[in-house]
Amino acid sequence: MSLSFLNNRVLGINSRNFDYIFQYNSRKYYKSVDEKLQTKLYAKEVSIPVPETYAVIELWSEISSITEDLKKYDSFVIKPNRGAAGRGVFVVKEKLEDSWILADGKSVSSEDVHYHISSILSGLYSLSELPDKAIVEQRIIPHPFFNEITWEGTPDIRIILFQAVPVMAMLRLPTKKSGGRANLHQGAVGVGVDIDSGKTNSAVIKNYHVEVHPDTNAKLIGLKIPSWKKIFEDARKLARVIPLKYIGIDFMLDFEHGHLVVEANARPGLNIQLANNLGLRTKLEAIRNQRME
Repeated sequence: MSLSFLNNRVLGINSRNFDYIFQYNSRKYYKSVDEKLQTKLYAKEVSIPVPETYAVIELWSEISSITEDLKKYDSFVIKPNRGAAGRGVFVVKEKLEDSWILADGKSVSSEDVHYHISSILSGLYSLSELPDKAIVEQRIIPHPFFNEITWEGTPDIRIILFQAVPVMAMLRLPTKKSGGRANLHQGAVGVGVDIDSGKTNSAVIKNYHVEVHPDTNAKLIGLKIPSWKKIFEDARKLARVIPLKYIGIDFMLDFEHGHLVVEANARPGLNIQLANNLGLRTKLEAIRNQRME
């Protein structure tokens, strides 16, 4: 599928970088979204729910004791504070007597967990490969809404906002091809969401339109996302306190806790246009022109 039919409504990477990121996102504030702990603080400041943090590991000397402490949790997630694109995320879904089972079914030992945390602290997964912190937090159990439209993994909801105005949204649904990750480049499904109603309106895998999930054969169009009004409003609330004007905010829907903010991004990707079969440029220019009046 080509986006040529959208003509100049499509926002290209150069325009995104110069007209919006460079112009509206001061680098001195990138920390507010590049560091997940900082984003959580902003969310808590305006009473937006986030996954519970079990522990933060900053020092190598803390790893052994933390690894022992984790044995009291049946499930958890370990992630780098400054990670991006899902790199370094370690999802434990079940505890056995002397090991844990990851989301992909692999069994890992305490030594494996110790090694992974060490890798995070060394900066293996961080932006700019600088030394980092490891976050241990609550594992999201997907809302029943996703039971038929995803394969393993945890789906998420991305909303792009400009000057605190929601502009475009999509679901990212894991597939077998994506290895259970909500990563569009690896083969997850991108599902466009009408920003006002919260209903799905189109879907793509890579550059090809689809109407059903490739692994479950469940239809993807015309579905209403639960709690959309609250997700929409919380995205606006968070965008107002984060000191960046062009951002993406990611939510997950938990079985028990409902919608949770999991991270924000100062450089949100452009595939959301493919998912929605719609360009960003017209909406962004309308907001910019209105603010200049």
